[in-house]
Amino acid sequence: MALLIEPNSRLSYRWNFAHDDPAFDLESVVIFTLAPTVRGTHLRVEQLGFRPYQKQAYGGAKAGWRQFLKRLEQVLANVS
Repeated sequence: MALLIEPNSRLSYRWNFAHDDPAFDLESVVIFTLAPTVRGTHLRVEQLGFRPYQKQAYGGAKAGWRQFLKRLEQVLANVS
């Protein structure tokens, strides 16, 4: 569910993952922020809502975002 849409600037949405184990039951918010730079655009990605006992869920999300951003970089390199 989209929470905020600011064209060419920001997008945020809910990212929920229901699980029986509280360590993985996640209700979070993802925020993408775009900022112009001299060479193009800077993308900042944040995922908020992890609890201190959700270290495994945090680690999984961190690895997933790294993979996503690496692939996004490859796709954008072929577009420009």
